[in-house]
Amino acid sequence: DGIIDVFAADAPAQADASILNNFKAEPLAPLATPVSLTDEKFGSVKKVYIHTANDHAVSFPFQQTMVKNGRISKEYTLSSSHTPFISMPDKLAAILIKESK
Repeated sequence: DGIIDVFAADAPAQADASILNNFKAEPLAPLATPVSLTDEKFGSVKKVYIHTANDHAVSFPFQQTMVKNGRISKEYTLSSSHTPFISMPDKLAAILIKESK
């Protein structure tokens, strides 16, 4: 229940069935396992963040907190749900291509 609203509220209606048919529950262990990051390695990687302003899975305020704490060098915002790769793939791809250069 609620998968479409939480993850893909703005997805095209024809995508709903595919999303529901392919949804798999995520294991909790990776979310609960501590991660150790170093300035030498992870800290040296340029980080870009794409906000998903209409995200029902990770709220916009929480995304802003993550960015503030994550040493992000550049930010973009898409007016999308959690899955812009479904609802606006062209806009997402344009950002990814721009940042890959």
